Parts: sequence; structure tokens; C-alpha cells
Amino acid sequence: GEVGLRRSRTVEEYREIIASMLEEAQRLQQLIQRLLELASAEGGAPVVHRTLVQVDDFVAACVNEVGILAEGKRQHIALEREPCAAITDPVLFRQALQNLVDNAIKYGPSDSIIRVAVREEDESVAISVSDQGPGISPENREHLMERFFRPDRARGRDSGGFGLGLSITKAYMRVLGGALHYEPQQPRGSTFRLVLPK
Repeated sequence: GEVGLRRSRTVEEYREIIASMLEEAQRLQQLIQRLLELASAEGGAPVVHRTLVQVDDFVAACVNEVGILAEGKRQHIALEREPCAAITDPVLFRQALQNLVDNAIKYGPSDSIIRVAVREEDESVAISVSDQGPGISPENREHLMERFFRPDRARGRDSGGFGLGLSITKAYMRVLGGALHYEPQQPRGSTFRLVLPK
């Protein structure tokens, strides 16, 4: 804004400056929202409304809704599921799942496959999201779920990330009594697993 006011400019130059300012304002708004979500989850503030959720159908509906984002990168989301249910908060669970699918789309290359699997385990339900992206180097894995951590800061900024998505997801899963796990894929890629108690 200050640079734009230093001298007279063409209408097009002013439009570019205003567009840049709006973009940064939107990034700040998103950052504030993410920080509020994280503070709320870590402080135990979210009111948990547990209900019986048919997890396989729930995941299928969520994948269907975000599928249009994958289409923009010519990605295909392959869903493998088996019937299973859990007593959980559908709002918090949906946000955790959506964060993982969004990340897979964001960091997966064009023309790749994102695999989402729903499996029933002994006392829990596991939902895995796998991408064919660059993966996470061994030295970065222990910091992966820390606030503001991005293995590649330039990539995170270009894609609109703040390094908060996994922190929020982990906090939500803790509130739900579950867990978030990371598993590297070979030769490249990542798998994140949400584990929900039944």
C-alpha cells in the first residue's frame, strides 16, 4: 500500500497492488482462523458431540466433495472401504479427515493417485490417506506435527499452507480419543492414518 502511494500509477498497476494486498489479507485471515482452531482444540474448548457415525459412508461422502480439487490437478482419489462405525464427533472427525485429503491433493503431483482406505481394527477404525508426493525426509519426521513446521517453506507458502494443518488434526484426534500417525511410502510418498476408537 505504501509503495502504491509513492507516485501516480496506471489503473492496471493499482489493480495489481490492490490484488496483492487482498491476497495477503486473505492469508492473514486464514492464519488467524487456523490459530484459533488450534488454540481451541489444544485448550480442550471444542464441545464434543459424539454420535454413531457410519465411517465408511462418511469418508466416501467427504472424498466425493473434495474430489473436484483433485480433478483440477488431474489426480484420481481411489477409495477402498469396508463397513465400519464409530461413536465420534462428526464435525471434528470431518475436519481432521479433510485436512489430510487436502494435504494429499496439495503435495501430490499432477496425474497421480491418492488412496484413501477405511479399515476396521480390533478396538478402533483406521482411515489412511496416501499420496505420491515427495514424502518427508527422516530428519523432518519427528517435527512433522509441530506448529508452523514445513519441510519445504517455499512450497508451503506457494500452496497456501502455514504448517498448522497437521497440528490441528493431531489436536482434534486427541480430543476424540484417537491418534494421528505418519508412515513413509516407498519409493516416495506419504501415508497419514487417523485412528478412531469405536
